[in-house]
Amino acid sequence: MPSSSPTKEQTQGPAPSTSPATAGVYLRLFLVPLFWSGNFIVGKWLAQALSPLDLSVGRWTVALLILVPLVIWREKGWPKPGRDQLGALAFLGFSGIFAFNTLLYLALHYTSATNATLINSFIPVVSLFLGAIVLGEPIGVAQVAGSLLSILGVGLILVQGAWQNLLAFRLNPGDLLMLLDTLAWAAYTVIGKKVMHRLSPLVATTYAVIFGLLFLYPTWIVEKFLRLPRGWHPGWGISLLALLGIVYVGLFASVLAFLWWYEGARAIGAGRTSIFANLLPLYAALLAVVFLGEKPAWFHLVGGIILVGGVTLAVQPGPQKS
Repeated sequence: MPSSSPTKEQTQGPAPSTSPATAGVYLRLFLVPLFWSGNFIVGKWLAQALSPLDLSVGRWTVALLILVPLVIWREKGWPKPGRDQLGALAFLGFSGIFAFNTLLYLALHYTSATNATLINSFIPVVSLFLGAIVLGEPIGVAQVAGSLLSILGVGLILVQGAWQNLLAFRLNPGDLLMLLDTLAWAAYTVIGKKVMHRLSPLVATTYAVIFGLLFLYPTWIVEKFLRLPRGWHPGWGISLLALLGIVYVGLFASVLAFLWWYEGARAIGAGRTSIFANLLPLYAALLAVVFLGEKPAWFHLVGGIILVGGVTLAVQPGPQKS
């Protein structure tokens, strides 16, 4: 998911256009959630052979190899943030690159790609309340109502349609990890919004990846030498298919998805662009059925509809600061 929140002007966005260029923007925006949903499918498939740290390191190493020359080309050189921004950028690296991705791939060891994607859709609501706490952003009645609906949808998925599972504490550990994961990305989103005032999303994300890898590489090396946990592949080797999977999540689910998402926000407004994120659960469910053989249950459908509806209501423009 992208790291910045829309401003009032971005939310309203420019008037829709039917030009070929705008049609291309809409086509790419239909592909972005497909790329992101593919990350859950590939991550679930690779989770049987590689550790979460393997996947995180591979994904963001590939992304960084693409991002660095791209930044130099677009920025006409290498931009240097101020010293006062380094702490925030390091936090972005820890929360959005190190923590979010590692928790995501760890969760996929224990839960289905369908569950993970649906719970991931809860991120805008978590970001909404964290923004109110950290940034003092106001929350209106629509945001509260949408949030409550979203919580109901997530709860239905977590208990698998049987509320007695909550009372018996029979919750999937992977689903609980995904809830923690939503908090990691919400923190990345809120702090990222402050950083974006002085750095472009592309530059801020590139520095976040650099700092994230500074957290990932030492942890990954320690894991490799300790060979923990034992259920994961202990060697340094990697199959060709696994390598192709890592290249996919690094190129398509990271770099291309990021660039096309923000190009869409500039062309048609962040408000219209954000609507396309609602396609992610649908794409992921279909891909999980086709490639992983998962069989969505009734509570996935009902919970997903409630969740997406609640998020759509919650992300509507709220009251402005006075």
